[in-house]
Amino acid sequence: MRFAGGDDLTLNAYAWMEYGEIPLFRMEDDQRVPIEPLRYADDLDAIDWLNENVHGTPVIAEASFGTYRCNGSRFSIATGLPVVIGWQRHQQQQRYLDDLAEREAALRTLYTEPDTARQLEIIDRYNIEYVIVGQTERHYPTLDGNDCIDTGSPEAIESLEALVGERLEVAFESGSTVIYRVVAE
Repeated sequence: MRFAGGDDLTLNAYAWMEYGEIPLFRMEDDQRVPIEPLRYADDLDAIDWLNENVHGTPVIAEASFGTYRCNGSRFSIATGLPVVIGWQRHQQQQRYLDDLAEREAALRTLYTEPDTARQLEIIDRYNIEYVIVGQTERHYPTLDGNDCIDTGSPEAIESLEALVGERLEVAFESGSTVIYRVVAE
């Protein structure tokens, strides 16, 4: 995908995150209705924070879906940190397929179902140490053709936020992007 505003040549592979937008749609009566596009400048700040402050290889949770669109898996790509599931197509090529669908469903549940008990079960099952919540996780798009369709759940994000002080703490925040650190029981 090409982004308007990227006219300056650079070797910085993440410069696009400062200006890049991905169109996002909501379905209404079987029609695509454009809504606020996905933006990534806040994510870039969070990626920089992870790269500067997180050591070792803690598992992170972030949205994951179709390859090359909607920009899931951007944190694991930019930090090298392990994730519950990376780009699906790459995972299909490089891993046993036994649990890929289960992992994909677990991430979708984490970000789209407002059930704190289930969210904690997923966090514990995959030993997640950091939960990323940016615009992509808030809208959890599905790919329909080349379009990113909003399937997010504000209630599920509120459910995660409700865990702050219990099992999560805010480790970093930039605009609409929050990194939660998982706190041991």
